[in-house]
Amino acid sequence: MWRNNSSSGVVVSKIISRAIGLVVDSQGNVYVNDPDYHWVTKWVPNAANGTVAAGTGTPGTNDQHLYYPYGLLFDELHSYLYVVDLYNNRIQRYTIGISTSGTTVAGGNGQESSSNQLYYHQAACVSKNTGDIYIADAYNNCLQKWSVESTSGVTIADTAGVLQHCFTVLPMSR
Repeated sequence: MWRNNSSSGVVVSKIISRAIGLVVDSQGNVYVNDPDYHWVTKWVPNAANGTVAAGTGTPGTNDQHLYYPYGLLFDELHSYLYVVDLYNNRIQRYTIGISTSGTTVAGGNGQESSSNQLYYHQAACVSKNTGDIYIADAYNNCLQKWSVESTSGVTIADTAGVLQHCFTVLPMSR
């Protein structure tokens, strides 16, 4: 990890199998997803070891397990950590510091093309303004918008060229 304008960094972990994504909060805590261990670890500044923030270390389908966590999203305002749970075809939300059990906020109903399903979704982002989740649903060849507390998504762009509000929605998803 490197500070702004520095020429050197500090090793934050020597025991991560394969980090695919990370987010950093305002306190300098680093959250790292490791798909080989099926968990997300939290590394506080200057710590020798991380702690498990989500997942158990073994793949599974219940609210305590992850199966190949692929990406992370962070909503510091609400203390939410979102995990792209790739092989469970869902996005899990965790309340940081409260529980290692997640809540499914998108998908989780198998890997097909219905509006309540995701299929190999590799990237997502959360709107700071609305809390809506925007998902790149790779094998369904579309972009999905899942509103807060919804049970299904809405396609905002797909291979057929359907662009339903895409130009006004996507810029808000930073």
